[in-house]
Formats: sequence, C-alpha cells, structure tokens
Amino acid sequence: MLAPAAPIATVTQPPLSPDSTEAAPTAVASAAPAPGPVSRAPADPTAPPLEEIVVQGELHAPKEDPIRALNAQSFKAVQVLDDAIVGPLAMAYKHTLPEPARDGLHNALLNLTEPVVFLNDLLQLKPGRAAKTLGRFVINSTIGVGGLFDIAKKKPFHLAHHNNGFADTLGFYGVGPGPYLYLPLLGPTTLRDVFGRVIDLAVLPTAIGEPFSSRSFSLPNSALKSMDDRVTYDERQKHFRNDTPDPYAAERTAYLQRRADEIAGLHSPKPKRAAPPTDSKLPQQPSPPLSQGLPLTLQPQPPAPAAMPPPPR
Repeated sequence: MLAPAAPIATVTQPPLSPDSTEAAPTAVASAAPAPGPVSRAPADPTAPPLEEIVVQGELHAPKEDPIRALNAQSFKAVQVLDDAIVGPLAMAYKHTLPEPARDGLHNALLNLTEPVVFLNDLLQLKPGRAAKTLGRFVINSTIGVGGLFDIAKKKPFHLAHHNNGFADTLGFYGVGPGPYLYLPLLGPTTLRDVFGRVIDLAVLPTAIGEPFSSRSFSLPNSALKSMDDRVTYDERQKHFRNDTPDPYAAERTAYLQRRADEIAGLHSPKPKRAAPPTDSKLPQQPSPPLSQGLPLTLQPQPPAPAAMPPPPR
C-alpha cells in the first residue's frame, strides 16, 4: 500500500519594506489543512441560497417573433393606455349598460360579420357551411331584429356562429402566419392576419357602400366593438397580467397556438357519429341453466277433454 501523502507546505513571505531592497530573511511556513468537505454556506447569512435565484426572460427573440424588442415596447405602451383609458371606459360600459342591452349590441356586431364569413366559406369550398351561415344571417337580420337577438342558434334552427375571414382562407391554402406583431389598435396578430383583416373590413364598404363606407358608421362601430371585445376578454387579460411571469410571451404563445388550431380545424374532417350497435354487437346475456344441476324431468301434459255430445232436440 502507498503511504498517505504528506500535507503540502506553503510559504508565506512578508511584504517588502518600502525602504528595503531585499527580502526579509525570515519566512513563515504553514501546513495546509487536509482536504475536507467544502462549505457551501453563503458569506452573507441573509443572502438567499443559490437554488432560489431564478432568471426569467427570453435571451433571444424567437423565430416567430423577430422584432420582439419593438413588439414588447408596443405591448408596454398598450398596457399603460389600457390602465389609463381603455380599461376604465370598458368597465364603465359594462356596469352602466344592462346586460341584455350589451348582449343585443354584441349580437348585432356579430351579425355584421356574417357576410364576410359566408364569402370565405365559399372560398374554402365549403358550400354546406356557407348555406348555414347565409341562413343564420337571414334569420337574425329579420326575425332577430337586425341581429339584436340571436334566434338562429336556438331551436329549431341550431345554427351557431363560427369565425372565418380572409386570413383563415390564406391559411387554409397554405400561407404561413409570417412574423408576429403586437399593434396598438389590433393587439396580438401576425402579418398574414393583418392583411386578411384589412380585406375583411373592406368587404361591406366596397360591396354595399353607404352607410358602411361612411366614417359616421365605421368610427362608432369600431369604438363599440373595442369596448365589447375588452369586456369579453377581460378575464383572459387579467390572467396574462397577474398569473404569468411574462405576460407578453404568454399572450403571444396563446394567440399563435389558437390561430394554428383554427387553421388546422379548417382541414379536419367532421367527426363521424358512432353507428348504433347491431344485434351481433349487443352483449349476450348468459342463458339460465335448465336444471341447476338437477336431472331434467318432463311433465306429462293432461289429455284433451272429450267432445261433448250435442243436446237433444
């Protein structure tokens, strides 16, 4: 066996005197202590342990968000504006206007989007879906008093609203989303969705003209829709701001995932209804035993009664 290594000696030499040109003749020798467990206790007892220090944030912009720095600044500016103006106005709109009135305005705004939905249903070669959209628009515009009441989604029609637009049509035919953007008036979006949104807004003014082409209609309509959207998505916005470490990244991820799911849903076939089970698929009930272990006996049948003679005349 090898002998244990001797401790290493270290020599500590005192510093030179300012007036001396030679080293001091004495030296202090000390033996280094034997190696032992290294203490990991922090120098400052009040400092948190290293494992509790967490650094959050994105060091580099993701590929879907190449202008992250600019988008993040726009996001911060929108949050400041929302806290100061948009949010208080939306909450005043929510608490001042009765819920039935707000529901009626929401339905009317939704009804105005049905022509765009119908057109894009046709562009995506979905005639059945387009027919339902057209029927929904006609029913709500007439029986529903200009769309104030969503009669089409109730019995006996069962025509629910679905979103569709030119951005969805572009995605349906393979156009990618492009870079992610956060714009002051639109919020989270992409280059493809901005382009599609511009076309959506131009359909009614171009096809019909007045009143949809006048500012006296478009400006109040846009302001009312902004209030309606802000009230509708208030809980979601609170979640991003209060329950996530990075609200900007959380909202971006949620938006991109939702849009990817919506585009993928345009290609997915309708779920097939389960066929009712046939007789061969029904569970077979076990037949009860004939004799429960006893010998099988046959009971004799009584003889048929003899025919009665006819009564004498």
